[in-house]
Amino acid sequence: MSTPTSPASPTNSVIRLNENNPLLASFQAYEECMDKKGLSLEEESKLLRKEVESLHYQIQNTRVALSCQAEESGGLIELNNELSYRVSELNTLLRQRHGDIEQLKAERSARDDRIECLGAWLREKEALVDRMEAQLTALQREVDECEHRLERKDRESAGLRRALLRLRKRIKELEKPSQVYSVRGGNRSDGRSHGHRKQVKARSFWHLLYLLWR
Repeated sequence: MSTPTSPASPTNSVIRLNENNPLLASFQAYEECMDKKGLSLEEESKLLRKEVESLHYQIQNTRVALSCQAEESGGLIELNNELSYRVSELNTLLRQRHGDIEQLKAERSARDDRIECLGAWLREKEALVDRMEAQLTALQREVDECEHRLERKDRESAGLRRALLRLRKRIKELEKPSQVYSVRGGNRSDGRSHGHRKQVKARSFWHLLYLLWR
């Protein structure tokens, strides 16, 4: 004879729920949700039965129409074949167009790469041009300085030429044979020098220098 278990025993298979137990509210919400789903499924089943009935009606009408259009079936089959062939052609053309699009994308990507390379090359050339312009500017400054120095040299050379012309003129005047100079007599080559002077006519400027040097 089995002994009755207490309602509060954990081994009791029956859990008594009071109104304040939160599990009761959860079970009630779950039950309401299942009821709503059941009603929704019943409504959906009714709609599906109506749709099945409508389809049966359409099938019957289609059979009647097919029996009435049996003579036109050959034309419809031919039209269907023609349309199928046309669809096949369009699919082939569409695949070709897709291939063309992919090829154009590849060409565009390659062109973009070339443009990027060309842009880098142009930037490098622009930097080179900038360096060359800086070098040309520096060279131009050096040329200007050289021109200024040449101008100064030209002015100095002009003064030297004028002085040289005056000196040559003076030399010519000194080289005239009518010039007679008084020089000390004697011969310096032997280390002796006589105290008397004599009149000597200079034959050239260098002769005059020689006479004066004596």
